[in-house]
Amino acid sequence: MNSSAVLWHDNFLFDYSLSYSPNYSLNYSLNYSLNYSLNYSLNYRQRGPMNAKAAKPVSASAIDNHVYKVFPNDMNAHNTVFGGMIVAKCDRLALVVAERHSGHVCVTASVDSIHFRAPAKGNDTLLFNLSLNRSWSSSMEIGASVIAENSYTGDVRHILSAYFTFVALDSDDKPVPVSPVLPETDDQQRRFDNAEIRREARLAMRGSLRRSAE
Repeated sequence: MNSSAVLWHDNFLFDYSLSYSPNYSLNYSLNYSLNYSLNYSLNYRQRGPMNAKAAKPVSASAIDNHVYKVFPNDMNAHNTVFGGMIVAKCDRLALVVAERHSGHVCVTASVDSIHFRAPAKGNDTLLFNLSLNRSWSSSMEIGASVIAENSYTGDVRHILSAYFTFVALDSDDKPVPVSPVLPETDDQQRRFDNAEIRREARLAMRGSLRRSAE
């Protein structure tokens, strides 16, 4: 190879190295780092440590528009539907949600924020909607909403909302870890975020009551 060829070859390699290597390395580094960090962050936030259970979507355990037809034996002395029956029905359906999500026997740990927004009346059709808002180590918060429908006119009324906390148990009746929950919509994400606030309030109230009893 003559001197001019050597010079051209060396200049080409030098220019190629300057123009290609830094850009390629920088782009590769940025793309790899961003994608890895994003994927790791999302997976870790949903799954936690590598040996934790995989997250499950809300829709995998939700109950939508479970129908219950009101009959005369469901009425109270005020001739409206007995509220205790509606809450008991919610508790039973919330158990189904908890067991679907956890894959274990579950028990009710607490029920709170029960709001009777309007009465249900004779011959109404009740529509129960329940879904998992959030899970922690072994506990799960399930939100319940009940709609009363007049099946003749199609009119609907939101009559009840409540939150149920369940704990999953193993074969020795000990708390067992459950999967994280994966919100799929904006409303589910809002409920997921608010569930942590409610949990902190429950724990604070429990601690306050415990101290007052000492």
